[in-house]
Formats: sequence, C-alpha cells, structure tokens
Amino acid sequence: MLKNKAHVCLRCRKVIVYNATQAGTSLPCPHCGETTNLPADRSFHPEPKKKPIGKMLVVLTALLAIGGTGSWAIFSVRKKLPDSAKTLPTVLTSLIISNKAVAPNTAKAKGVHASISVTEVTYEPQQIFHSALKKTVRTETPVCCIRVNIENTGTTGIPFHSWRIFESLSRAEKAALVGSMNDKFSLVSFGVESVPVGVFRKAEIAPGEKAIEKILFLCNGKPATDLTLSLPCSNVGGDGLVYITIPARMIQ
Repeated sequence: MLKNKAHVCLRCRKVIVYNATQAGTSLPCPHCGETTNLPADRSFHPEPKKKPIGKMLVVLTALLAIGGTGSWAIFSVRKKLPDSAKTLPTVLTSLIISNKAVAPNTAKAKGVHASISVTEVTYEPQQIFHSALKKTVRTETPVCCIRVNIENTGTTGIPFHSWRIFESLSRAEKAALVGSMNDKFSLVSFGVESVPVGVFRKAEIAPGEKAIEKILFLCNGKPATDLTLSLPCSNVGGDGLVYITIPARMIQ
C-alpha cells in the first residue's frame, strides 16, 4: 500500500512515512525505534460530498441559460463602448476568479470578508514548539513549509481553524497541495500539542487583524515546478475553496 502520510517523531525529530491502515496505531519509529502514536485521521484529503445528479443538472442548465443571456448582454454593451473601455474586466468575471490567485497575490474567501495569500515557501527543517514539553525543537527532515497570511477585511470577527493536520478530531478541513503533474503531497503532522513556531493560535481573527498559518508538506526534495495549494474557506467561516498557485521560483 502506498505510504502517503507523514508524522514527525518526537524523539529523533525525523519524519515517519506511513499508510492509511497504520493511522491510529502505535509503531516503532524506523529511525530511532521509539514507540510513536500515529494520527488517527484516516482521510487527510476528504472527498467532497456527492450531490444528487438531478439537482446538479437543473442548476447547470440554469447557469448555462443565465450565462448565455449575460454574455450576450455584456457583448452588446461592449460593442457600444469605446475601445479603451472594452479591455476593462467585467464585474461578473472578477467575481468568478476572485477565489484564485498566483502567489504572492491575494485571493478572496467566498462568503466571508477574508483575504488569503501565500507569502513564503521554504524547503528546509522547521522549528516546532512542543506545548507539553514547553520547548522548541528543529525537525531533522527537511519539509516544504508554506506560510499563509489571512486578513480579516470585515467589521466583525471571523472564526479560524488551522488547515494543518493535527486537528484530526475537529470539523476543520485540511489543506491540499498538488504539483504540475497532479502529484499530491502529504501533510506533515506533529501531534496535538505541537505547532510550527510563529503561527496564529487563537480561535477568532479580529477585524483588521492578520493571522499567520504555516502548513508543512512532505517532499522528496525541493519542488522544481509550480504548485497549487487549495484551502477550504470553511476554516475561516466561508464557503468553497481558495486556490493559490505557487510559482517554482518562489520556493526557497
């Protein structure tokens, strides 16, 4: 079975790679022999809920009808505009693509006043704070660390749940990272009491406040191609997903 999950050993600080059937069990670390409890989350990348096909067809038909009418109306209006105005993006287009961005540009979360951006990507060992031990240690295995900035652009507080894997028992959904060939990268867990140094640890982001999230993925080496990070907006009180393309030149 494919070993597509990763966990940091608390003793030797090296990454243990394991498969779905081993999740939730205790196994000796292959590097140092220390008995390690592997996270119980058996679905790090949950499948989206399937919607009834009948309803989907009705919605799709309606969207096509609206889209066709809207496109003709926009085309008719644009024909009457001067050439300089025809290059301006339409409001409809900006609403459709606002949940996508190329780093370090900002994407907008749907259904909530929050902007999300990737500001830094590194491939190196990371500093992890162990709450139970009250000390910071450095992982021995280099991993891909994606720094995500979340800003509350509204006038009321918004909820925040980490996209990291350690919250396996919460309702929060997880981040996903894929390469240019649609190859998926595994999230790296540290245990419930451990977090990357410098991350936001409150349950709510106040109006105007910025939060920092660090998401770690297991890579065989420094990625040499563009990556795509997807983040569920439900973790900040929104809907759908945010997609952020990470150019290879941004990975340090």
